Amino acid sequence: MGLCRYRGERECSFFFFLGITGTWEGWVPSATDLYLRGNNIAGWTGYNTVFDSGQITVNPRIIKLTLISGKAFNLTGFSRLNVQCKLIYEVSGNTDSDNEPFKIGIILSVLRGGSYVKISESYSSEVKLWHNSVHTWNGTYSTPINEGVTTSLQLEIGGFRNVGQWSSNYGRVESGSAVYRIWLS
Repeated sequence: MGLCRYRGERECSFFFFLGITGTWEGWVPSATDLYLRGNNIAGWTGYNTVFDSGQITVNPRIIKLTLISGKAFNLTGFSRLNVQCKLIYEVSGNTDSDNEPFKIGIILSVLRGGSYVKISESYSSEVKLWHNSVHTWNGTYSTPINEGVTTSLQLEIGGFRNVGQWSSNYGRVESGSAVYRIWLS
């Protein structure tokens, strides 16, 4: 019998059944999860983000979503960092951005000597966007890991006009964009 019997269903966040405690949503992180639907295993922090019960939400709009892990992780034996997210991207009113190629990019950096150093970057397929338009990417994005070190991580997610160039002059990640899961594989 669960705790929900004594509280409203919306207030129930944990249940106890046959000696097992868990979340009612069923999101149980594995050993490779760094974030899973509200379970902030890596202790991520971010600028202009809200750590909701089931996601990391962008609020208000920003150029790029930057998350920094509060814990160090041993990356030995892993080849990819994966992010399941929804990214809402608005192209600004600049007419020179008409029909420009945009991509969603993930940049992974590791802490070395007191600063973060980029170790990999990956991009989605290209989409042509027009000024004053909004595009939503839903899916899982992955970037390679070629480091066998124990370190804290910095993860940046956003729109790119050209590979390696944040599109800060052309658009923003909109409120409502969200990260649902971050894991190593």
